Amino acid sequence: TQPQSATWSRRGVVSAHANASQAGLRVLQQGGNAVDAAIAMQWVLSVVEPQSSGLGGGGFAVVWAQGKAWAFDGRETAPAATTADLFMDQGLPMGFERARADARSVGVPGQVPLLLALHRQLGRLRWSSLMQPAIQAAEQGFVVGPRLHVLLQNDPLLRADPEARKLYYRADGHAVPTGTRLRNPELGWALRRIAAQGPRAIQQGPIAFALLRRIAAGLPEGSAMNEADLRDYEVRVTPALCFEWQALPGTRLCGPPPPSSGPLAVGQILNLRESLLKRGHRDEWHVYTEAARLAYADRAVHVADLPPGPALGGDWLNLLQPTYLERRAALVQDQRLPSVEAGSPTQIPLSHGVMPDQAEYGTTHLNAVDAQGWAVALTSSLESAFGARRMVNTQQGRAGGFLLNHQLTDFALQAPNIDQPALANAPGPGKRPRSSMSPLLLLTHSSNPVGPTEQVSVALGSAGGPFIIHHVAQTLINWQSGADAPTLANMPRWGLTDPQGPIWLEAGSLALAGAEALHRHGHPTRVSEMSSGLHAIWRDAQGHWITLADPRREGAGAGR
Repeated sequence: TQPQSATWSRRGVVSAHANASQAGLRVLQQGGNAVDAAIAMQWVLSVVEPQSSGLGGGGFAVVWAQGKAWAFDGRETAPAATTADLFMDQGLPMGFERARADARSVGVPGQVPLLLALHRQLGRLRWSSLMQPAIQAAEQGFVVGPRLHVLLQNDPLLRADPEARKLYYRADGHAVPTGTRLRNPELGWALRRIAAQGPRAIQQGPIAFALLRRIAAGLPEGSAMNEADLRDYEVRVTPALCFEWQALPGTRLCGPPPPSSGPLAVGQILNLRESLLKRGHRDEWHVYTEAARLAYADRAVHVADLPPGPALGGDWLNLLQPTYLERRAALVQDQRLPSVEAGSPTQIPLSHGVMPDQAEYGTTHLNAVDAQGWAVALTSSLESAFGARRMVNTQQGRAGGFLLNHQLTDFALQAPNIDQPALANAPGPGKRPRSSMSPLLLLTHSSNPVGPTEQVSVALGSAGGPFIIHHVAQTLINWQSGADAPTLANMPRWGLTDPQGPIWLEAGSLALAGAEALHRHGHPTRVSEMSSGLHAIWRDAQGHWITLADPRREGAGAGR
């Protein structure tokens, strides 16, 4: 069993698998920086945690380096031939399960270009050297843990895929047992090609051909994705979206801008909560819930892979302006608001319709910090566990391969009628679906001989679909209140996905104790198992790094 938290003096890493964290630490010991370590860890996760990320997926990263915060958007894109009615059939939306099973749900993968973009801009060690731990894990094998075994055993859809069945299941249909050394030679071969060629290895040639063939196999009319879609994929590298946290004057939180909705929603929840507390609201359960309902209402209308519209004044940060949040906080009463609608920071009428709540899953998260103060928070995903359950294999006699995503189901499944306002998160050519992924860095001011500067104090993120936003926001709230590492590791999970819907409480956890307070303020509650994969690293008062791995997974921290 890996420790949930540990303290390191100068550098540290944390991820959802001990093998990945050890690979990141070795890179740091070899002279690599935090970016190098994050790249190596993500490659290993692509092998040992196939349910959560891989060559067929994508993700977001936020990096503090050279005194600046950068966002790297490696989110999957819709093929150029995509239309707004992608998931409509005879005038009706498919529904999530049917859409997930449809090969049109596969987006153009962004993970390989994302990692190469990180390396080209900020890496120090050779690209190929960062891939060696993953290549070794694929070719020589890794030990299957209990979590992967259970997920494999309980997934009939993955078992139905011929290549996945040969790799992950025995002749009788049972998943490979815990403790099995699992080798994936096809994936090792693909990783070697990527080590030599970079993204070109999956954008053209045998891997690209196999990828497109695997998608087309599920579509009678053929795939909308083609080699040009793979070849034209670009990682968006921009300054991070940064904003102040009112509870800690002088601090900034930084993360990726849309189509990641996480940083904006986390920022709204944190600062609305602060405004509500200053207004005299005292019940933390009610305060947080109403703040989250307001934030999710804005998210459902405004946040997508589109430039900020007129109602936002052309700037995403207008959703976090104090005057706007004060107007939103003034709506909150002692009892649950009967309904919550999106606001407009500029008081210009809204230009988009409300996207209904729908399922969202998946992901893994890692963090890395180095001795010079560089830091990375990186969240990646295939969408739900094992993604589209479609394994890509070049059919050269090697077993295994990599799994494809179904991230396009994060678009709105319902296409509006002609008399309804368009949805910001509707499918479209080259668009990237909205995501709840929330990799964040907390920056604080520090003094040095040449004057005040900023440094990273916290790097964090989580898995958990639309609950990612709550896992991250609640961790920051509890960290700010002084909770120690064991408390943060075992923090109960709770939150909402629909501003008009119930509050979900994690089964068997201390979150159930909040039900009475929530009911007192008129909030309906439901109890459910709740996926989570919160991984964090923060600087203590002595300047040491503390790593935290979510006990719901098999992660671990490492450092020196």
